[in-house]
Amino acid sequence: MQESQNNKRELDLNAAELLLDEWKWRHQHCWRFISRWGLSALTVALLPYVSVFHDGFTFLRGLGRAVFLFPLASIALAQVAIWLFAAEYVRCRPVEAMYNKALGRYSANVSAKMVTDKMVRGVAQLTILVVGSCSVLLYLLNILFLFRINNFPVRSGLNLTFVIGSIVLGVFLIGADLKLARISSREVSRRIKEQQLTDDSVH
Repeated sequence: MQESQNNKRELDLNAAELLLDEWKWRHQHCWRFISRWGLSALTVALLPYVSVFHDGFTFLRGLGRAVFLFPLASIALAQVAIWLFAAEYVRCRPVEAMYNKALGRYSANVSAKMVTDKMVRGVAQLTILVVGSCSVLLYLLNILFLFRINNFPVRSGLNLTFVIGSIVLGVFLIGADLKLARISSREVSRRIKEQQLTDDSVH
């Protein structure tokens, strides 16, 4: 009996080591989406402000209204970063839970072994909301600054429609990111519960 328990313990520790390696890879991969895609989004957003200092004009001023493609591309890249981050987080978090379960009472992270439906205030969910909100704010400020730099009349028909459309888009994206945070939380909880049911049925 004692030998059987020792063998099981050894198998759990070996499984925990493999799970830890997988979690490390997925965790790093998860945050790379935010850093790489986020930096790309910021770079694209700042491109219209590259200046030629000797004459005081922005380098991209000659593009006219096509200059607004840069903030649009920037917000698109930021959203891609958020969605890829959320997708990888959904895969990463259950691995962490399995790792802590394999460690059993030796795990220092007690909360990671607990399954809950309310995880909206987790680090990943807050990251989704903060990055999403900041990207929308940057997008709207970018639109405003480009209007002022290029002296486009905001109150003219087409320009006003574009500004209103940009605000509506920003509100929509914030709502979508909030929903994404909730969906990722529920999906993680569902996967962890399924894994626990599978383990219980095996044992």
